[in-house]
Amino acid sequence: MRRHGGAPPEDFTLRGTAGASVSGLRHGGLTVARVRAQGEVSAAPISALTILFDTSASRSLGYATAVRRLGALVARLGEQGTRSLQVIAFDQDAALVFEGAPEQFGAPALDRLYSRRALGASDLRHAMRRVAARGPEPRVLLLSDGIATAGGVELDGLQAAVRELGVAGVERIDALVDGGLQDRAVLQALTAGVLEHRGVVLDAGDDAAELARRLGAATLPDLTVTVPGADFSWPQTVRGAQPGEMRR
Repeated sequence: MRRHGGAPPEDFTLRGTAGASVSGLRHGGLTVARVRAQGEVSAAPISALTILFDTSASRSLGYATAVRRLGALVARLGEQGTRSLQVIAFDQDAALVFEGAPEQFGAPALDRLYSRRALGASDLRHAMRRVAARGPEPRVLLLSDGIATAGGVELDGLQAAVRELGVAGVERIDALVDGGLQDRAVLQALTAGVLEHRGVVLDAGDDAAELARRLGAATLPDLTVTVPGADFSWPQTVRGAQPGEMRR
């Protein structure tokens, strides 16, 4: 199709012949593919939970939406059986904004998050150490883009802080990733690479009921990835996967 000197009369759409069945690409000797995890897992009920809510400046775009999503998720967790909740907002500092039953998490707590705004740096290590010092609940949920900009920003230091959570009694840490810029790899290393019980990294924009369901389920054992005939494959191990989850 060729057109000159005129405005496009409609959107240009390029449709692939294979449609939605495409699950991989190949070029020369290289291949990238999506693989859906298989298996069954047991329930992992959340009776008590600590939520770390990132209020650093990198979260400013869409911050109000993130706060509303938190409210919807807490409501679902309460319906699912969570009885004890504490919410800690963090940037370069950390502050307790709520402690009590999920059904009591309402407008006053959300208003405290709205008024705090997203202005600071992100000291994730300090936030986790603050949680460990408070005497955390068995489960911790991190709502963040995963980008540490203050304090100890190296992965080794962040993983050391997760180990401190484990010593303090935390059995599993999960993450909801949000924001235009994200470091999902760091969040996966923290949630599924340190504690004995692997956690999950989920997209904060997903439906609140689905997020609550997946947070309330265990994860599959570590999965070893092998590709017959390949000289090299990555990743070699998948941690923190759940049945039906798509990995690539």
